[in-house]
Amino acid sequence: HFYKRPTLALQQRLSLVRRMELEPRSMFWGLAVKPGKRYETEVQEAFRITKACLVPSTSDGKVSTLFIENDNNEEFILANLSLKNFNETLDISFNEGEKICFKVSGPGTIHLTGNLLECGDGDSEYDEGESEDDVANELKNLNWTKQQIKQLQGSHDDSESDDDDDDDSEEEEDSEGSNTEEITKLQKQITNEKLQKVQKLQITEMNNKLQNTGTKSEESISKQPNLSNGVTDKQTAAKKTENKTSVKEISEAKPKKVVKNGIIIEDLVEGSGVACQNGNGVGMFYTGRLKTSKKAFDSCQSGKPFRFKLGAGTVIKGWDIGLQGIKVGGKRRLTIPSAMGYGKRGAPPDIPPNSTLVFDVECKFIYGGNQY
Repeated sequence: HFYKRPTLALQQRLSLVRRMELEPRSMFWGLAVKPGKRYETEVQEAFRITKACLVPSTSDGKVSTLFIENDNNEEFILANLSLKNFNETLDISFNEGEKICFKVSGPGTIHLTGNLLECGDGDSEYDEGESEDDVANELKNLNWTKQQIKQLQGSHDDSESDDDDDDDSEEEEDSEGSNTEEITKLQKQITNEKLQKVQKLQITEMNNKLQNTGTKSEESISKQPNLSNGVTDKQTAAKKTENKTSVKEISEAKPKKVVKNGIIIEDLVEGSGVACQNGNGVGMFYTGRLKTSKKAFDSCQSGKPFRFKLGAGTVIKGWDIGLQGIKVGGKRRLTIPSAMGYGKRGAPPDIPPNSTLVFDVECKFIYGGNQY
């Protein structure tokens, strides 16, 4: 079989594409996050954070919390560090164009370290504007036969050429054989990459089919003609509308999560009326438990609700912050870190030091302004 051979420039481009795909960048990345400052930036090069370390001399014996803030102004805790646990292993990656902000709550300085990730716009040995798709398009023009492609996919045996008495003919066959081997390696590599992409697409399609099996089976049943019952297209459309409505209701029933100062706020029931704010007197039923052991340490579920003035500092900070905006009849779940609860001292004997607390709270009434 005769076919076109790849040009030298094409082979060089293929080699460069393989290096760009397989060789990760190992360039060091680091940032020192000091308390009281915000480190806000838009990512210019993709990078990964692998370690967070506390500078012991700056800790003052207290817990320092590292936060990250995303595009939606939501805050998340990355690590709680102290002299007992002054480093934390992380595996967090950020892509080019993301807007992020790091900050520290507490006295300690925290060092973040990691490495830059591989990028696709490095120095290239071929003209700008050429991509892997351009290389693939050029390979399509090589006019490989179906038999050659099957041999690439199913055969890994090396072929041996017959010995000839003529030395000149042997040299020509050796040179052609070496060129053929190089082309075969390139063809195998490209074919394997294509097969991997096809397998990924097949897996994704299978997952989608499994998720939609129930819906498709109902649709297929509704499409079958049923003359005795007189099922019409309008009835079928009505069933589809009901299915879509039920899916929407299920999705809307999921609690909304909001993070403020490390507190996870989940609205289980929205409630009605005016939302409470700082200065309002409120009454709450609640149950408090430890996140680790799920052991309840306090509860008020009957009789007179627990009354206090929101934002006055008469309760833990997690309540003053986490209950803002709740309405009468509303139910919330607050997951409060130790820094917003009872801190490193705890509340013996029920609440150990540095405990994360979970409260299920129901708002029973709201009084206005400073009259409470």
